[in-house]
Amino acid sequence: MNWEKLNIVEFQNAVATSKGVCLLPMGCLEKHGDHLPLGTDLLCARDVAFRAADIEPAVVFPSYPFGQVSEVRHFPGTIAVDARLQMEVLQALCDEIARSGLRKIILVNGHGGSTMMARFFAQSQLDRRRDYAVYVFEHWMTAEQAQKVYDTHGKPDGGGHADLNETSLVMAQDPALVRMENVKVEESRPLGRLNHLRGVYTGIGWYADYPHQFAGSPVGATPERGAMMRDFYVANLVESIRSVKLDNTAAELQGEFFKRCE
Repeated sequence: MNWEKLNIVEFQNAVATSKGVCLLPMGCLEKHGDHLPLGTDLLCARDVAFRAADIEPAVVFPSYPFGQVSEVRHFPGTIAVDARLQMEVLQALCDEIARSGLRKIILVNGHGGSTMMARFFAQSQLDRRRDYAVYVFEHWMTAEQAQKVYDTHGKPDGGGHADLNETSLVMAQDPALVRMENVKVEESRPLGRLNHLRGVYTGIGWYADYPHQFAGSPVGATPERGAMMRDFYVANLVESIRSVKLDNTAAELQGEFFKRCE
């Protein structure tokens, strides 16, 4: 159920039909090599969310496009919003979603750079009492499902960004969005400029390896590979939606927690 396409009567019915579950697709606007659209992560997250909601009813919020992409600010088209403002906007959206009757909010984050941010946001919900629960969907594809993709379509040659898998996902959604003639495979290899560091994390680490915002060759990408991956993503999200609908414990534990804090 597409939030922005519902009229007020349909929306009220959707809240009941979805049992108060809302999917909030999260992505970003950033370079994905030279061959994929800037909104790749958001497009894929929304596609999976809508397909899952068609199977297990849920209301799909328009989306949240302000992912953590500070390390890509050197490229045009990137929208890198201040980290504190990102959190404030996301919190305001969740508050409004809950005020509309959808008190079980699942963040469907399609951007790897926002993984830690999404978890931290979920943890920050314990800063003050709230009448809703936030869940972060992380069960995109199991190791067994990934192996089935590899057995059928081959294993990726490294990667993680605008690579074989991500390119295939976009192909499955809309082949016209992919420009394979723009691919520069040499730019997809890690430079290893911080390989001397051991056991530490630094914010410039991604840029040190992939200044071109391109990790892993996409050569050999196919819509079939993307469709197989997407089907796993959708099935897993459907499973998560169903479990959230049955869950009352998270909200009860939040209430217990805040009572003890007060």
